[in-house]
Amino acid sequence: MNRRHALLAISATSLAACGGGNDAPDPSVEYQLAPTQVRADSLRIERQGGGQIDFVIRRAATSGVFDVHVATAGFRTLNLNVTITAADLATNTLQALEQVLDGISDIGGVLHIHPLPTGTWLYAYVLVGGSQVRIANAVLLEALAPLQTAVQAKLPPD
Repeated sequence: MNRRHALLAISATSLAACGGGNDAPDPSVEYQLAPTQVRADSLRIERQGGGQIDFVIRRAATSGVFDVHVATAGFRTLNLNVTITAADLATNTLQALEQVLDGISDIGGVLHIHPLPTGTWLYAYVLVGGSQVRIANAVLLEALAPLQTAVQAKLPPD
């Protein structure tokens, strides 16, 4: 076999191993998750950058009440427990939270890399049996984002 045939064989093998040219990953995709619905023990919200906060929210024993453990806020360790109620939340935020916890909402989707840094990033995770799965549904993330404001309103002043 001459050099030309060897290069052709190596190129064909490399192309096959990479899945061809059409299956290349989209470089604009940051994270993706197949359609997924899972009943959650709790929900973790993590805001990085400006307005930094990291908390876990779960249903309390009383209907319409949620227990929140705030690990950090404003780049400070808090380890503080607060409570929010359904009255503290807009209807669409409350509905989104309850549907995530009940496993009704599809948490799957595709999140794209922002072309310019925004200075703040929101991540949400469903927590099930000690494991966490990142939410990739952008519409759902937008509906859950106001939880941050409701929790911050319950924090003591600096």
